[in-house]
Amino acid sequence: MSSYFIESAQHQHDMFKDLSFETTALEEYPSYYTPILSITGSIFVNTEMLKEKG
Repeated sequence: MSSYFIESAQHQHDMFKDLSFETTALEEYPSYYTPILSITGSIFVNTEMLKEKG
């Protein structure tokens, strides 16, 4: 889920617990989430299949 939806759900329903582990995020985030994927929003292109399919 994107951070917008997580923050919105937490604000409306108080549905997430605080994380129980230390994070190494570069920026500060709420205590109930931290970014864990650096590839979010990326597009992967299979160039071999593109060549195969012409």
